Amino acid sequence: MTYPPLLILSSENEYLKYFEENYCQQEIFTFDKIRVMFPKGAFNHAFFKSSSRRENKKDIFAEERAKRMPWIKVALSDATAELYFGWDNKRKCVVENRRVCIVVRDYVVIIQMRGKDKAFFISAFIVDQQALNKIRLNKKWQKK
Repeated sequence: MTYPPLLILSSENEYLKYFEENYCQQEIFTFDKIRVMFPKGAFNHAFFKSSSRRENKKDIFAEERAKRMPWIKVALSDATAELYFGWDNKRKCVVENRRVCIVVRDYVVIIQMRGKDKAFFISAFIVDQQALNKIRLNKKWQKK
């Protein structure tokens, strides 16, 4: 599958506007017909990072994540993506209501299921090899 070029905008507000117009206000489906909702608040979770590993607050805009925003829709519709169950960091266990999609070698998109054919977008980002190895230890998500 072909992925679009990086999205280069001039400000955080422009990325937010793009997210709202292209995700929050659209009907988006995965290749296997799961409708993915994009709440406006997901922007802060997905496109910000923490200035401190000790504190769990996301306070710095992550432009490198935002530049790949157009990839999210493509990744969700990519039937060749690797799919795995997600991980709950707080409980330190695999959770069957989160789906992790791996595309383009190291790009992940995470959604949280709400019923059989509805989900909410959680996040999307590039991961390193160590993180990929951990994801691939989880049980594979069975494609419909």
